[in-house]
Amino acid sequence: MSESKSKSKAEQITSGLDPDLAVRTFFRDPQWLFKTGIGGFLNVLSFILCALNYLLIPIAFLLWGVVTGYVLRAARTHIKNPEDKLPEWNDWLDLLISGLTWMAIYTGQLLFFFSVFSTLMLVGLSFGMVSAANPSNLAWSFGSLYGLVALASVISMNSAYLMINLAQEEQLSGAFAVNIVISKVMSRPADFILAWLLSLGIQLAAIVLPTLTVVGLFFLPSIWFAGQVLSALVLAQVWASVPREAKVSA
Repeated sequence: MSESKSKSKAEQITSGLDPDLAVRTFFRDPQWLFKTGIGGFLNVLSFILCALNYLLIPIAFLLWGVVTGYVLRAARTHIKNPEDKLPEWNDWLDLLISGLTWMAIYTGQLLFFFSVFSTLMLVGLSFGMVSAANPSNLAWSFGSLYGLVALASVISMNSAYLMINLAQEEQLSGAFAVNIVISKVMSRPADFILAWLLSLGIQLAAIVLPTLTVVGLFFLPSIWFAGQVLSALVLAQVWASVPREAKVSA
């Protein structure tokens, strides 16, 4: 009986992108308000520390590391069992280590993007292409703009699934397995692109919508955290839709 039940759960998650499943998983947990509240409280506390004194910023980063670690744990739990409830807030040291690990890797990706941006600016300044009087200004401007947008999109999508792979493998090498991301995305490009766009939309809505009302501003930290978890669940679901066997054979 248990084997057939586990098989049905596995079939659900390998059936493709199903955002409703991620939403149901989130709100099915009877403690989702409490768990979301903890994440929101940590977000508020971190921003308060930054506002009080810049010397407290390292402590704020530790809190952000814990929050990020919980998002990774939520993704890992959803990969193992798409119908399981949200993970518990326990083993805080594990949350901190995994969260800080991903934050460091993500910072490196941002530095790579800004290094490319700086290089383009230096090239433009060196050859005078930043000047509107230069005949190459238009080509350099649009080329740089479109190139940076394309690079940002690739980094964003690659980063999103590297985070999920890190959550699944629980090894540092998982955060650098670009070949695995490429092979999985190429196996089901439509689902992976849609899941990535949906995750971006969820996080954007979690930031923008609460700011439309005064009451919403008070719940912004918790809603933002809920958006992070929901987007991770969507990404984890489509990531698990490609079996590890298919990934290896690819």
